[in-house]
Amino acid sequence: MHNHSALTYGHGSYENALENAAQSLDFFTVTPHAMWPDIDNLQGNPELEWVIEYHRTAFRRLRDPAYWTNYIEKLKQYNIPGERITFPSFEVHSLRYGDHVVVSRLQDLELPPAGTTIVELRDQVLDPDNTIITPHGIGYQSDYRGYNWDFFTEGPQTPFVEIFSRHGGSEGSIGPFGMYHDMGPRDFGGSMEAGLRRGFRFGIVASSDSHAGHPGGFGDGRMAVLALTLTRDDIWEAIRSRRVYATTGANILLDFRVNGAHMGEIVVDNESGERSIHVAVEGMNQIDYVELVKNGETLQREHVSYTPEYDASGGPIRAKIRFEFGWNQVASTARVDWQGTISLSEGRLLKVTPQFRGAPFTSPQRDLEGNEIPWESWVSRITNTTDTSVSFDAKSESNPAPMQPVTQSIALDVEMPPGARIVADVNGQEFSYSLGELLEGSRSRFMRGWLTEAVSFNRAVPESGFLVEFDLVDFASTDEDYYFLRVRQTDHQWAWSSPIWVSVR
Repeated sequence: MHNHSALTYGHGSYENALENAAQSLDFFTVTPHAMWPDIDNLQGNPELEWVIEYHRTAFRRLRDPAYWTNYIEKLKQYNIPGERITFPSFEVHSLRYGDHVVVSRLQDLELPPAGTTIVELRDQVLDPDNTIITPHGIGYQSDYRGYNWDFFTEGPQTPFVEIFSRHGGSEGSIGPFGMYHDMGPRDFGGSMEAGLRRGFRFGIVASSDSHAGHPGGFGDGRMAVLALTLTRDDIWEAIRSRRVYATTGANILLDFRVNGAHMGEIVVDNESGERSIHVAVEGMNQIDYVELVKNGETLQREHVSYTPEYDASGGPIRAKIRFEFGWNQVASTARVDWQGTISLSEGRLLKVTPQFRGAPFTSPQRDLEGNEIPWESWVSRITNTTDTSVSFDAKSESNPAPMQPVTQSIALDVEMPPGARIVADVNGQEFSYSLGELLEGSRSRFMRGWLTEAVSFNRAVPESGFLVEFDLVDFASTDEDYYFLRVRQTDHQWAWSSPIWVSVR
């Protein structure tokens, strides 16, 4: 629910951003940058002139009534109740208060006057029932677009904060993702942990904040909601009720309850004082651990070990397999087109999940002379699925650095005998592996020789590796305690639930 394209500043067309979102998201927006009321405070520093100018140019473009109308109308075209829901939005920068995204339940959102501060928007301009305001990039230094918790107002108009995006992680002082954008290092004062310590109640989400026309790219950040149906009203009700959680991109499923209350809710202890806590997690790959956090401290951590034990002549096994493709260092600037089909010799595909992504941009890209680099996004698609096969048409670029992947992938949830084979027919080449081979370990191959594009079947993970469930009983430590989940997969995909707050009777 927070991402960018060349609609204002960034790369990748608005049209491609919409199409990419439609491939893998149930609900989404594409976010234009709208205003920065205190940008004049940066005047006088020649090194920031380029930054000031590309922001102002984008803001002026968005103010064209025809341009804004085009944004709204194209977003409406992608809204299909029961299939996907779209919400209009805009972003407001602020050195003093931090950056915020405004999202509207109503499809005909009006753009507020330029120069309106986020405080004025919240208190005087926006309809509190039909808009939400999401702080993001909260971990930067205060007064330099980091979040200012003095400004926070608890309630359904600010139901959550964004703790992960391409900018990194803002959970606390330390965490699995650093912040290495030009906007500076992580500062505890604006972090999620700092807000919880002050007694604020808010949910936890992630969003890509990508500037490459690819909303919800794999590994860039996504938010999930617990809603009854895929309709505008039910999604909006879940958002305002904080029944939300964050993932880094993998569609990790969380079921977390305390005395029957779901994430985001506030409950009072029952007469016994016992707190019955239920945790169930379904990963998209091998789970490393599931951690239950209480008041900032680990209450319980469930580790998951992997043992590829199976009966080679036995019946079907449910497993999850990530098919990954990309690489290609021979022509480092070239894109590779991929067309292919993955099929099962026996068994069935329970679910196919695209894990596509765009370029790792968080701002306009410049060359050594300071000129903006022209760059257009791409669209990757699942073109057909059956009970035993999936076909795709995708593009990839080489990884910009060894620890910065932009490979594409498709997650397969299969049920098949260990001796049955997974057959890949990709770019005119065919290769196959048995499920048993993939349970033992990953398999890869170059398509045209060393340093060219390549594919990998990641190690298959049986149910014992991606399903975790446990229950426990706890008691009060303070007048009001909060609990949340932190989940890590071995492929460095993460999820965080929104907290549940429990008060003593």
